[in-house]
Amino acid sequence: MEQPAARPKSRIAQTLSTLIRGGGGLRHGSFVAKLFASVSAAKAAYAELQLAQIPYNRDAIRSADQAVVDQLKALSDLKQRYANHQIDSSPPHVTLVLAEIQEHQSLLKTYEITMREMQAEIDAKEARIASLQNHLRKSVEIERKMNASGSIDGIRFSDVSHKDFTLVLHYLEVFSGFTSPGFGDESVPGEIHEHDRRRFFFDQFRVLRSASAINFAKQSPNSLFGEFLKSKYLQVVHPKMESSFTGNLYQREMMDSGEFPETEFFKAFAEMGRRLWLLHSLSFSFDYHVSVFQVSRNSKFSQVYMESVTDKLVSAAADGEALRVAFTVVPGFKVGKTVVQSQVYLSRLN
Repeated sequence: MEQPAARPKSRIAQTLSTLIRGGGGLRHGSFVAKLFASVSAAKAAYAELQLAQIPYNRDAIRSADQAVVDQLKALSDLKQRYANHQIDSSPPHVTLVLAEIQEHQSLLKTYEITMREMQAEIDAKEARIASLQNHLRKSVEIERKMNASGSIDGIRFSDVSHKDFTLVLHYLEVFSGFTSPGFGDESVPGEIHEHDRRRFFFDQFRVLRSASAINFAKQSPNSLFGEFLKSKYLQVVHPKMESSFTGNLYQREMMDSGEFPETEFFKAFAEMGRRLWLLHSLSFSFDYHVSVFQVSRNSKFSQVYMESVTDKLVSAAADGEALRVAFTVVPGFKVGKTVVQSQVYLSRLN
């Protein structure tokens, strides 16, 4: 029959055996056992003090701090007794048993504290895992929605005409009057001496080139540019269009009263008007005759006068396929003998 395995000896029991074999006797052995037990208790109290700090617990910290102080005092007392040769106490065998019990209790407390720390780490990692899983679910849901809004293979769309996608453009109204000195303003006399005309419009270009459109118009509402901006807005922006953009006719009412609104919509329109006026002023600053031209619908595409906004169709034209103009995006200009191409949207010839 096998004998049960012997239980491992504690540090106190091992030290006691060493002392007895060395002739130290039970009296010294019991003192050393008490010393080891006090050290184990101090370590357990310090571990509990560390645990109480994360998360912060004021009462637990105060209690653990007092326990550490008490154990340090007990160690100091043992040191003084050993220095004064006062190591006699209760019966040595009783002291040994009590010391071993105290050491086991301290070790058990240390293990419990370690287990609590490990459990706290496990809880934190589980919370992190749950957070990442929730984030993953949201990401998968977003990806699913994005894929749902993407293109679907195998679907054949019916042929549609370009007019179904054509935006209603107002470039004709915007550029109307471009070839007249007043840009459509009849109050500006057309018969101006050539030299004076060039100087006048070059000054217009120079002053407005680096100015803010809205600030210049507010400071000089009766200037040519101010009158041009007002007339173009009322001409191009229909009341229904303004109402659909802003929900009211506030900007139009201000323009009628001679003021200029500072809304984002009008600032964008004013900047567009400033660039048009700069182009107009620059064209009248030279001797060259300047004219504006547009390309009629169904006109044959010509790379001399036109520039396509659809590069793929131009590549097809290079292979011999005939292309026609669907509509003009930006009109072209003739400055003397120089041609600035008109930008057009092309379609295949059916």
